[in-house]
Amino acid sequence: MSLKLEFCPDLSNTFFNTEEFAMTREFLFVEDGVEKIVTTNVVWDTESLKVRPIVQQQGVFLGTVLCFIHKNIFKVEPKPEQVIYSPCRPFRIGWRIVDITDAEECYELYLDKLIA
Repeated sequence: MSLKLEFCPDLSNTFFNTEEFAMTREFLFVEDGVEKIVTTNVVWDTESLKVRPIVQQQGVFLGTVLCFIHKNIFKVEPKPEQVIYSPCRPFRIGWRIVDITDAEECYELYLDKLIA
C-alpha cells in the first residue's frame, strides 16, 4: 500500500477526529457569488503560530490561527485575502486568509481575525 493510501484514512480517523485533535465548526464563505454555509471537522490551532518568529516573511507576521480544513469543502482553492466566517451564528466572526498551504488532502489556512 502506498504512503498516500495509508495517510488519507489516518488523516480522517485521527487528525480530523473530534476525540483527538479536531473540533466541529461552522463556516460561511462566498463561492461563485453565492454564500455557502458548511459544518465540518477542522483543526483550529491558536497556539502553534504564537511560537513562530514574528518576522516570518518580508517582515510581516502571518496569521493568528492555523486552520486545517478538508479540501473537498471548496470548489476552488481558497486565495489569500479571501474572507471566511466562523462561527456564523449567532453572529459572524470574519477571518482573512493571509496564507495557504496545499497539504495534499487538506488546506492549511493562516487566518487573521477581522476587526470591525
